[in-house]
Amino acid sequence: KEIFTKYSTPDGLDETEFVQNSFFKTTDKEILFGSINGFIGFYPDKITDESVDYKIITTDFKIGNKPVTIGERQKLEQNIITAEKLNLSYLDNIFEFEFVALNYAVQSSIKYAYKMENFDSEWIITTPGKRFATYTNLDPGNYVFKVKTVDRSGNFSTNKSSIEINISPPFWETWWFYTLVAAVIILIIYSFVKYRINKVLELERLRIGIASDLHDDIGSTLTKLALKADMIQQGLDSEDKTTGLKRISEMSRQVVSTMSDIVWSIDSRNDTFQSMINKMKDFAYGILADKEVKVNFSTEGFDDSKKAPIVFRQNLYLIFKEAVNNVAKHSNATEVNLSLSLVEKDFKLIINDNGNSFEEKEFNVGHGLKNMKLRAEKLKAELNYKNKNGFTVLITGELR
Repeated sequence: KEIFTKYSTPDGLDETEFVQNSFFKTTDKEILFGSINGFIGFYPDKITDESVDYKIITTDFKIGNKPVTIGERQKLEQNIITAEKLNLSYLDNIFEFEFVALNYAVQSSIKYAYKMENFDSEWIITTPGKRFATYTNLDPGNYVFKVKTVDRSGNFSTNKSSIEINISPPFWETWWFYTLVAAVIILIIYSFVKYRINKVLELERLRIGIASDLHDDIGSTLTKLALKADMIQQGLDSEDKTTGLKRISEMSRQVVSTMSDIVWSIDSRNDTFQSMINKMKDFAYGILADKEVKVNFSTEGFDDSKKAPIVFRQNLYLIFKEAVNNVAKHSNATEVNLSLSLVEKDFKLIINDNGNSFEEKEFNVGHGLKNMKLRAEKLKAELNYKNKNGFTVLITGELR
């Protein structure tokens, strides 16, 4: 087998020095070697390997060249000599086993064979006296470490020592992490799709709203303008020409104002709360200054640079505009208090004047109030009014 076997004092040889070229083979096949103390003879066919079926135990376990004690980091639940299983982390990337065969007379000549199942493809045979095995960078998974002894002829013992090893993966390689990542990806995709759908629906609602405003406000006003002009031209108008032309002028300005509001509401440069508040201030001070009405305007809780939802911005402004128009036209007020606040997502708009009170019936049939109620419904907000000591309009709701 091309196996060289070494025999020495533990095998029965005396401590002696052989003489070079002093050898002889007898007729009965005994081999003799000469030494300075005489000669030694043996029959090769009578030499048999001593049984190496010794009991084998694991005597030590180290991680990073440091011994691991019982219970440390929950890797050893019992002594390594009796342990049947080790639970390791992927961070334990260098570990070592020490083992021994329970025969104290020939320790220096015993060879071992070890193997890590699911990693080593072949048994690894040590040199005589080497009693440890080191592993580095094993992948997470389940393994079984086995060790046997080897005789002089290369035969393995039937006795062996084995221990199961479980190396846990990092959290990013666990099934629950993959599930979590998949859930997050699905949630992101769902949120993105939902966001895009909402944007499309919001744009569609805006288009419908603009079409409705153009038809209801501008369309009806232009129709009235055309009818008024035709009646004046044909002499059918009950009013004199000057009064009729004045009416046409007023309606024309109303169309321009309505168109300006629509353009403002869809212009992306006006998306911020600051733009909406400035628009409200400009309108209130502009229309009430001509009536010599003192204006107190206050805001609270708004991030001026933050974008306001387009539906909120458009409808709240138009409610505000209608209420201020009512103050200018009907209240005979000398002072009006305008307050707009936002607490987290709850908004509140108050328009309060010190002018005339209205009869309940008169106020409820007003065209302006109907428009304001419709706008409040679009905001899913609540519209209330107080008809005492002047007139107060209150709009409350959630910013959406």
